[in-house]
Amino acid sequence: MNLTQHIFNLLRVELNTIGFWESIPPQNRLKAELQRLLLSEDFIKLPGMTGKYSEMITGIMEIARTHHHLIIKD
Repeated sequence: MNLTQHIFNLLRVELNTIGFWESIPPQNRLKAELQRLLLSEDFIKLPGMTGKYSEMITGIMEIARTHHHLIIKD
């Protein structure tokens, strides 16, 4: 499975939490899971990952908020 698929699957599960965007703990849990994924053995080798993972997480969260309805759609 590639990185994009991993991220999408993670977002789909976490965004289905009721009230996700109104509650900080689930958002922090998602950010921690994204960090763990991006810094995992499988993906840490990608160019720039160690220096940019924090910015990537911020961008992923912004995209997830904007496209929430598309991500959770079955």
